[in-house]
Amino acid sequence: MPLVFYTQLLIYLWELIKERVLLITVNYVKKIEKYFSANKGDFMQFFKRLKMLFGMMGHFLVVFLNLIYGIWKISKLNPPIVTIFGGTHLAQNSKYMHEAHNLAGNLISNHISVLTGGGPGIMEAASCGAIHKLDGIGGAQTIGITVKGLEENIVNPCVKDYIVTDHFFVRKWLLVNYSSGFVVFPGGYGTLDELAEILTLMQTKQVKQAPVILFGKEYWMNFLQWMEFSVLKNGLITQEHFKFITITDDINEALNIIKKACDKQLITNKVR
Repeated sequence: MPLVFYTQLLIYLWELIKERVLLITVNYVKKIEKYFSANKGDFMQFFKRLKMLFGMMGHFLVVFLNLIYGIWKISKLNPPIVTIFGGTHLAQNSKYMHEAHNLAGNLISNHISVLTGGGPGIMEAASCGAIHKLDGIGGAQTIGITVKGLEENIVNPCVKDYIVTDHFFVRKWLLVNYSSGFVVFPGGYGTLDELAEILTLMQTKQVKQAPVILFGKEYWMNFLQWMEFSVLKNGLITQEHFKFITITDDINEALNIIKKACDKQLITNKVR
């Protein structure tokens, strides 16, 4: 047969196939449009949930990276480690600022590394006390751990090594989980939040028991009395949990309590 015949046959078959494919495609598109119209609310809800899912995955990725970076930085500190908490708005001439400065310096002198929240106030006083003692002291170090976006995120001139996190709970996790003791100076809601979390984690055995020292009898006494005569009296905590807390005005007493706990922790780690 001539070539023209085969060419026309191929063209006819192609047009037939194209027509069938187009018809099938149009039918499917109509069915999809009909389904979308009938189930518009369900699809919108599905895509909304999908958006939330991917947003949460991104959130978890940021948290994971924050934790990995923070753990890597803290792992460079020589143990034992003690965390100092306290308020940001205390005056520079406050006696608590002076005591925080001295205590942090004494901790460094005893080869105990110091963690703080990296901000102003008590955190700055502790960081300055630590950094002034670092020269000539082998082993001990200090790091400040702060959170992005805080109004009081004034640069702490005495923090030479920072960890900046995106979330408060990452910051608290890093401040709590690697410390052999905690000293809590006067502070506001943030300090109370940190104190309550430490005590709750110890009560539920999510972290090892460690000294929790409230520094400043005048400031903390009413809080301790509330704990004893309201919380403990009503059976909301046990006597064992109440004994987690020590209150003092004496730097030497606080230092001795911390040193005993740190020495015990070092012995335990060597046995393991």
